[in-house]
This record gives sequence, structure tokens and C-alpha cells, in this order.
Amino acid sequence: NHGGYVYLNRMDPTNPQKVFASFAMGGLWRTIDGGSVWNLVDNGFPDTQYTDIDVCIANPQIVYALSDKQLIKSTDGGLNWLTTTMTANTYPGKAYDIAVSPVNPDIVVVRWGTSLYRTINGGNSWNEVYTGLPNYEIWDSSVHSECLEWDPDNSDSVYFASTSNNNVFKVYKSVDQGASFSQLNSTTLSASSNGQIIGWTKVFLPTNNATSFYVAVGTGSNAYGHTAVQLYKLNKLTGNVELTRTNMISGIGNAYSHDPVLHHGDIQMDRNDEKKIAYGCVGNQKIHISTDNGVSFSVSAGTTHHDIRSIDFVNGKLIAGSDGE
Repeated sequence: NHGGYVYLNRMDPTNPQKVFASFAMGGLWRTIDGGSVWNLVDNGFPDTQYTDIDVCIANPQIVYALSDKQLIKSTDGGLNWLTTTMTANTYPGKAYDIAVSPVNPDIVVVRWGTSLYRTINGGNSWNEVYTGLPNYEIWDSSVHSECLEWDPDNSDSVYFASTSNNNVFKVYKSVDQGASFSQLNSTTLSASSNGQIIGWTKVFLPTNNATSFYVAVGTGSNAYGHTAVQLYKLNKLTGNVELTRTNMISGIGNAYSHDPVLHHGDIQMDRNDEKKIAYGCVGNQKIHISTDNGVSFSVSAGTTHHDIRSIDFVNGKLIAGSDGE
């Protein structure tokens, strides 16, 4: 046990042998050989979970990791870390998510508290670029991560999804590399959605679709009780909803029986293939996999430890973090 269950795991999108794992009670670990050997890399920092880890595609030596205490940065591929000036001592509220420019590792956008902040110098200084956002709950898994995402197909565009834990989510977009944001879309849940309270939102920007993006939404009878998932496909230019998969995951049944339920787990679309979606949650020992964009799911043959908390999915390679490993 390295510090409780796995809270978050992330692959280096340029090198699938390099993986980062964050544990609930603290500890950021890295492997560079696909998982045979792991090293603790955040010695000296507070024992806390990390809510997001982003590797810059243009320069994978630059890695950022966000915790509820601070945003830290590595310039040697995640082996050694230094703090940036984005810390809880300076900026009030919750630390939600980060997005790093795919072409410039010095440009980063952070959702912290009720605002979005941007740096153009690698975290030395920050400007508030949007404010007045609602707070919402953060759960004991990484399902809420990736609400803020940079477009890998267009380095000028950044997307952000937000909710007030009601029946509406809003999407904001930047067209100037995060220097400013404006609302692109506001969507109210269908009356037939199982659960009318949104517990989380997540943005997917698969590289094989240059004109559309996706927002996954966890719904339930209350914010904590999210068990169903709705999937929306939106046009990048207009924000219009092009496709809705109402109750893609119905939320009905028992997670321990691997029924279609996602409660306090994670869901991920392959970063390079919109047809592939995977999810798992508390109670699961197997991963649910779709190869048809969520029309149907099958359950993996292999098993892992109970309670899947985090998933990453790149080029058909999937990693899952659970309560045991």
C-alpha cells in the first residue's frame, strides 16, 4: 500500500511506458518501464492526492501535477519537481483541473476556486482570465478530472465544462490559447435521463475528430449519488449538440455484479479514437469497454482489485487504478 487507493493515473501520451500514479493519502509515483519498477517522485511535498497530471506533448520533459495544495512542475520528465506560484496559500478555493498547451509548455490554464487562471511563463506568474464560476463537489476518484482540456488538433482552442450540481452544464471555449473564455453551450438534461442532478462533467477531445468534441456527464438523484452517464457530442465551432447518448450508462443495477453503473469511478475515451470508451467504478473488478462510441459495452475478461478509481486510455492501451493497485 503506497498511501491508500489509486486516486489518479496518467500515461505520457508520447511514451506509454511512462506512467504516473497518485494515491489518496499522498504519494506521486512514476514508472518509465511500463510498470515493472516504480519510484516515489514527490518527496518533500505535502501528503495529498493529485487531481490532474499533464504532460506537454511538444516537450514531454515538462510535466505539471495539481493537488489541493499547489501546482508543481517537473522539467526532467517527472523525476524531480518544483512548486509554481499557484498555491492554496495564495489562491482560495478548490483546485479542480489543469490544461497544458500542446505546443508551448510554458502556457498553462488552471481551474482553481471560482476562476480560471493562465500562465505564459511556466507558472511563475498568473492572470485571472475568467471568474464567477460555480463551485461543485470533488469525489473520491478521478472522474471529475479533465473538465478542462486543450484541443490537441488546434493549439488555440481550450474547452471547459462546468456545473452547479443541478440539471444544467455549461461549456466554455477559448480561441486565443486560454487568454480569454466565452460560453459556447448550455445544455439541460433530458427529462428521460436517469437522475436529474449532475455530479460531474468531463471533456473528451479525441484526435481523430477535428470538428467535434464530447462531454460526459454523471447524473443521479443527488450530486453524490451519480450512477448514470449521459454523453454529448458537440460541434467545436458552434457548440451545437450533434449527438446525445441518453443513459449511455443507465445507472441501474449493482456495480458489484458489473451492471451498467458508474459510481465514484472513472470513464475515459481513448485520446486518439472516439469509438473506444472505458469505465469502471467502486464495486467493479472488470473494465467496461465500448468500441462503438458508447452504443454498447462489454466487460473485460481479466480482473483487477475491487473498486476502480481512475482510467487512462491512449492508442488502445488502457491503465486502471483501483483500491489495491
